[in-house]
Amino acid sequence: MRALIPYTAQIQIRERCGDLAVTFKQRIIGYRLPEECHLQLDGQMIRAAVTHIREQPQIVDDLTRYLASLDEKIGGLEGTLVQTDALIATLRVPTGKH
Repeated sequence: MRALIPYTAQIQIRERCGDLAVTFKQRIIGYRLPEECHLQLDGQMIRAAVTHIREQPQIVDDLTRYLASLDEKIGGLEGTLVQTDALIATLRVPTGKH
């Protein structure tokens, strides 16, 4: 989606709001924008950006594919978490008591 946002707007987003680190167990796993970001964009730029985005018929398909990809990754991570928890439990058992 950022590729469709005018670069001057991206600069304002970066300078005024920045990316927020997404963490899990004290490790950064990604970045996101804040829920609110107050920008000072003129109406002409906003109209041009909206028009440009609306002229991209494949955007809905691209976003749907992106969401499906995220769902797959989350599913994979959940499976890995189950395996990791089992391994941690096994490693915590005192030696000779397996």
